[in-house]
Amino acid sequence: MIELSDYQKTELNRACELAAAPSTHLRPRLYPDGNMWCALYGDNLQEGLAGFGKTPEGAMADFDYNFRCQTLPSLHNAKSAGTDASEKTL
Repeated sequence: MIELSDYQKTELNRACELAAAPSTHLRPRLYPDGNMWCALYGDNLQEGLAGFGKTPEGAMADFDYNFRCQTLPSLHNAKSAGTDASEKTL
């Protein structure tokens, strides 16, 4: 068995977390927006998913947070609005 230093363990855990991040798999576009960075998955802010930060890494971290926190509209809410839930997109 290979012994890892505390530093190596920390870096290995960090690499595993990054590999599992939504931004790693979805690869949102990253671009400057005013004085912030924007990570955008989708065609625009209204229909897509975005994250903002002072750095590119911060924008990606915010994107990952927003991805994990988003909720889909319930079937009841979609039907009451006159739209089939299957027609709803991000």
